[in-house]
Amino acid sequence: MTGTTSANVTRSSRYDVPVYLALIAAGLAGNYFKFSILNADFIFGSIFALLALQRFGLGRGIIAAAAIAGYTYFAWNHPYALITMTAEVAVVGWIITRRRMNLLMADTLYWLFIGIPLGFFCFYVFADFPVSNALFLMTKQAVNGIANALVARLIFTGYAFRFSTATISFRETVVNLMVFFVLCPALIMLALGSRVDLTETDRNIRASLIRDSRRVTDSLEDWVENRKIPIMHLASMAAKIPPQQMQSHMEQTRMSDINFLRIVLLDKQATITAIVPLTDEFGQSGIGKNFADRPFIPA
Repeated sequence: MTGTTSANVTRSSRYDVPVYLALIAAGLAGNYFKFSILNADFIFGSIFALLALQRFGLGRGIIAAAAIAGYTYFAWNHPYALITMTAEVAVVGWIITRRRMNLLMADTLYWLFIGIPLGFFCFYVFADFPVSNALFLMTKQAVNGIANALVARLIFTGYAFRFSTATISFRETVVNLMVFFVLCPALIMLALGSRVDLTETDRNIRASLIRDSRRVTDSLEDWVENRKIPIMHLASMAAKIPPQQMQSHMEQTRMSDINFLRIVLLDKQATITAIVPLTDEFGQSGIGKNFADRPFIPA
């Protein structure tokens, strides 16, 4: 029995560095391949950070946590998740080594008394998030962190039973399994329900936007049609009377509708022959200006 244990220890120490690096890589992948619940990202990197804590101790566990959580700085454009997730491993590691508390309980205490207040302070004070948004984000992070701690402990329990590297009480294992079988279905149902609600909300928003778009389009078309009537009347008059006489009619039309900012009469060469008002904002007369080079003038 002693020889077997010694062989396991030797084999374990030989693969320490590759296993440690593999845990960091898996943690980064766990953060990259996120899962959305209630339109919030659930990430899984802390599972591997907590595995590194249990397997390699506090110091290397904190380093692994910082490396894994560093991904969130680039993905979410803020350092607050990096702070709370690294602090999670540091505090949980200290509790389980100094207070002899199981990992799941230590992680729960961390999020309740340190993680949520710390994250809320960062989001509310530094990021200027509304209170509701900050609370929602930190509640999500806490649930995410506790669920990850549970998974990490169950994985490490299986590893410990397989290689006899640590002693885990039967009571803790049973409690962790019970929590897992309660929490896992609850999160799955929450995820499915949130996706249905999100889809329904998205559908309602799209339908509302389509209705509003149609209403605005109809209103704009009516507005254009109402403006076209006096302009078409002026166009028919311009074919019968000289531009000098058109000036007064154009002024009357402009005064009758405040929507007309400027009315211009062009000849065949796209040169202004009559304009209301006579001068522009710089006090210069518009008569005689040519618009043949403008894209809105037909060739």
